[in-house]
Amino acid sequence: MIVVVNDAKGIGNDVKLFLAEKEKTFQPGSSSERFTSGLHSKMNLLDFKFPLTFQIQIPTQGSDSMGLIPLGKETKIQISSNWKDPSFEGSFLPKERSISENGFQATWESCYFSRNYPQVISSEDRSTLDTILSSGLGVRLIVPVDHYLKLERSIKYAILLIAASFALFFLLEIFGGKILHPF
Repeated sequence: MIVVVNDAKGIGNDVKLFLAEKEKTFQPGSSSERFTSGLHSKMNLLDFKFPLTFQIQIPTQGSDSMGLIPLGKETKIQISSNWKDPSFEGSFLPKERSISENGFQATWESCYFSRNYPQVISSEDRSTLDTILSSGLGVRLIVPVDHYLKLERSIKYAILLIAASFALFFLLEIFGGKILHPF
């Protein structure tokens, strides 16, 4: 099993894989020529009964988004976080989601009829890979108003206030008939 990660620096220490309710360990690196970064776990799929269920727990830090690709015949993805401003993106929106001041929880469900690639991928065709990569889903952790946006707004309002003050004095001179400055 390969978990592709674009930036592995944000992965925490306690990565867990439960395959048929048995805990397996991940090794660093994807062990794949096509995918250069990620995690892998070697296993013999003949040792398991199908349908195979698995659960992956990947604690992350410093990441602003997480995207996943539904490859199973039936895929159920649950993401929870203490971040209170998520933005859901991708080809599928969550079936269920709850957002509160304490964070969010979202659940996606997808079946293999809702995608445009086969269940078994035997070719290394680039168009098939592009189709798979474009069918992802995920969440972006957004900051609705940060310090830079507050500073930009403050500067714009300061310029507006100064310009409005000069415009008011100009209009008072023109329409009031009084000269407010000696020159």
